[in-house]
Amino acid sequence: MPIVGQIFVGMSLYLTYDEALDRIAKLARSVRIETIPVASAHNRVLAVDAVATINTPPFPRSMMDGFAIRAEHAVPGTSLEIVGMIAAGDKAANTLQAGQAVRIMTGGRMPEMADSVARYEWCEEAEGFVTLLRSVTKGESVQQVGDDAAKGEVLVAAGTRLTGTHLAACKCFGIESVQVRCSPAVSIIVTGSELVEEVTTPLQTGQIYGVNDVFIRHAVELDGYRVIDVQYVGDSKESIRVAILEASYYSDYVLVTGGVSVGDLDYVPQVLHGLGAELAVRKIYIRPGSPFVAASLNDAVIFGLSGNPAACYIQFETLVRPVLLRSLGIDEIPFASSGRLAHDIELKPIKPERIFRARAWIESGAVQVDARSAQSPGVMSSLSSSNCLIRLDKPDYTQGSIIQLRWLSAPHTPT
Repeated sequence: MPIVGQIFVGMSLYLTYDEALDRIAKLARSVRIETIPVASAHNRVLAVDAVATINTPPFPRSMMDGFAIRAEHAVPGTSLEIVGMIAAGDKAANTLQAGQAVRIMTGGRMPEMADSVARYEWCEEAEGFVTLLRSVTKGESVQQVGDDAAKGEVLVAAGTRLTGTHLAACKCFGIESVQVRCSPAVSIIVTGSELVEEVTTPLQTGQIYGVNDVFIRHAVELDGYRVIDVQYVGDSKESIRVAILEASYYSDYVLVTGGVSVGDLDYVPQVLHGLGAELAVRKIYIRPGSPFVAASLNDAVIFGLSGNPAACYIQFETLVRPVLLRSLGIDEIPFASSGRLAHDIELKPIKPERIFRARAWIESGAVQVDARSAQSPGVMSSLSSSNCLIRLDKPDYTQGSIIQLRWLSAPHTPT
């Protein structure tokens, strides 16, 4: 069972993962709703149900190539006079009379009084007449008005991220525009005097390339947010203060990486306190990623994440991203899936919950999970080869144990 309640370590108050997630969720900002053309709505999130404005199909239509007839005349051996031909897009012929048939193509509008289609393979045609080789049930190969969906039916529910198939459905049912959530603005501030932003810049002694902004930017843009600024800031209290304060005026969310722990140069908590921010979360009893800040400042939500790439990524995926999605009207459970461990796990007997990187695949209808990769918060290579995160709330697990899982990408093919 997940750990519950608040935990004191020394003189510091830690929150459990679940409690921290609950507090962070309450910070989610409401965003405006805008109306945009369907053609421009790909990857946007619906704020209001998309409702059909017409019946589809709007007329009874043939679903096969054949002959439009009355089922009551469909007696094997009966010959019917062919009085016309209807292709898709044509107006229907005059009312079908007794003893008549109309050649009709797939998608063609059924003529008045015709109620069925005799497929070509069920007929023989000669000298302007068609002879039926078998009986035909009333309604055969005919799609009735509104059979796909009727005017007024909900096609796509609010909270849905729109894909190409959703947009095609909207167009099919006569929807010109949709109401969607506005894309919130995100600023990313990467702190650390040792970090170099551009790989074209040669590294000097003690320097490394910064990477946290790369995966954060990719993720938030994929989710439909607008990244309006990315800054690299050195370990200067004043520089960090100015960067956070300015970003809080024009951003919905400000994501700060680094400077959130208890080191001499970890200024983010001090800066937020000095700016009068309301801190909802300061420390979480998890590994990696215990130092974490969630606060409100001006009209923005500020998240302070670890500077270590793997820890930062795990915090973002399991704490921050669910809240960002909530602003768009999407309620997401971070660890909604489960898998079966492919090996034993033995950890040090300490209480923090762990979130491990892992590789998962489907075998014999079950999700198998292998977490035997480097778990250090500063190791990036194992993160790039992982497709899920797993949540561990005790030190020992045996092979076959069921554990909570969050997918990062599709399951791997077993090798």
